Amino acid sequence: MATAEYGPIRPFKGKIGPLYAYIWNGKTIISAKPKITKPRSIKQLAVQERMVVLSPFLNYITGFIAIGFELAGKEKNHSANNAAKSYNLTNAIKGEYPDLEIDYPQARLSQGTLTVAENAQVQVLNEGLMFSWTYDPYDPLVSRSDKTMLMAWFPMVKKAFYIISGVQRMELQELLKIPEELKGLEAETYISFITDDRKAISNSVYTGRVLFQ
Repeated sequence: MATAEYGPIRPFKGKIGPLYAYIWNGKTIISAKPKITKPRSIKQLAVQERMVVLSPFLNYITGFIAIGFELAGKEKNHSANNAAKSYNLTNAIKGEYPDLEIDYPQARLSQGTLTVAENAQVQVLNEGLMFSWTYDPYDPLVSRSDKTMLMAWFPMVKKAFYIISGVQRMELQELLKIPEELKGLEAETYISFITDDRKAISNSVYTGRVLFQ
């Protein structure tokens, strides 16, 4: 509580809201309330660090996850970006605080109920990465016209190369072109399938870490 010894518009002392006042040498000295910051717990710091580790990866592939998590986000009334963060913060970070890192094989770049790419793999070619897969034409959740979504992420240089709507599932392979200057670097690779109307999408499949050379 503050006291105004000389009337309502004269010097005062005490506390008013976030301010403290006192009289010194006949003058009113006003200062802000000191902030008392409670140290964050290890658990709180770990949660914060998980976001620090994950965010750069997702920020560089926003165009991909905007499509990849669009349907999953709508189901929960979230944005695609928030849906992707929610899943990957829980499932795609490994280690103990403060030594945390992205668990790329567990990362998910798309989420849905469409049949995933079967027997998916990546072969390194001179001009890029050749993705291949198989599929069962009798699977009721598969259409031969489903389109590929391909991703190659180069962590060392924070560069991503991807295709949002590629060849049809029945083609069984597709080349993702990579600039020659990235030769000698490793890439984390993924494949998904999406329908032409974007009303259905598969979970992404991790196709491994490859050395582009």
